[in-house]
Amino acid sequence: MKTTKNRPSKREIKVSKAAMRPFFLKNFDEGKELYLKAIEKYPQSGLIYYEFARMLLFFQHTPAEALPNFIKAAELTPKATYDFYAAKCLYYLKQYPEAMKYLEVAETKNDFPQMKDDIAELGKLIQLG
Repeated sequence: MKTTKNRPSKREIKVSKAAMRPFFLKNFDEGKELYLKAIEKYPQSGLIYYEFARMLLFFQHTPAEALPNFIKAAELTPKATYDFYAAKCLYYLKQYPEAMKYLEVAETKNDFPQMKDDIAELGKLIQLG
């Protein structure tokens, strides 16, 4: 997975937070529109893809729609969290072998050691799948 950069700019963070607000107000169409504009402006921002995917997964419960954004985030910025949530979406979609591949990649990354228990738990669920 290719890395273009690891740290988002202050502007990217600000734009992502602004796009996040409508989701909290249940104005999903506006939130999606703002995230799509943010992605257009910052196409190399793993953070923006990741935050958009989180909003889709947690607020709209649409793992199929969130998945490509988690995958793109993981391609742009290699973080265990991004691969973990891609695996979680695949688990929800009952694509267990593919989910395990992303989970195995997440296990190899040491950027967020607090996730080890979450990774192990999801791995057990996938195996039961």
